[in-house]
Amino acid sequence: MAVVAISGTGRGVGKTAVGCALIAATPELRWVAVKVTPHRHGFGKGLPAGLWEETERESRKDTGRYLEAGAVASFLSVGVNLPSKDECTKLFGEVSRRVPEATAWMVESGGIDLSGMAEGRGPVLLLAVLGCDVEQWKPASQARLASVAALVLPAAFSQDRLPLELQAMKSFSLAQGEWLSEELLHFVREGTLPWKCK
Repeated sequence: MAVVAISGTGRGVGKTAVGCALIAATPELRWVAVKVTPHRHGFGKGLPAGLWEETERESRKDTGRYLEAGAVASFLSVGVNLPSKDECTKLFGEVSRRVPEATAWMVESGGIDLSGMAEGRGPVLLLAVLGCDVEQWKPASQARLASVAALVLPAAFSQDRLPLELQAMKSFSLAQGEWLSEELLHFVREGTLPWKCK
């Protein structure tokens, strides 16, 4: 099983849009999507910390958008902030138990370090979607960017706006109104992850 983990430099930069576009472009895979957040994002005050499964494909929530894009299941993991290895193992174990038919994972997080999220589950590809002014980036978010495999730059964000230490990194610029490019899809499908189910 392979895992694509998407983080970003702020809210509303396009993490979910990129994840959905990748899922829609790879229907040969049975994706499970997991959004990891310390916040409730409008899911209700009564929602306890833990794992919540989306069941409404028409939902306007990010979890519903993943189902609409073609994921076989979509979850929200709330109340998680810098999860420990044990917490990551528990999260992935629970989702695997609920969705044993999944062949690929899409994990999204705003500012949480995803590098250890899927340890032992298979190849992990870390992507970061960049947005907002560089001056607004949190220091922890900028430090984590050095560990990602590639940067995804929405149309409003040009590579020359990157800090010098990030300008040499692999990056993919997206056209206005687009959340995926052929180059990014190839990088995910062929260049980095050894997908077994084509």
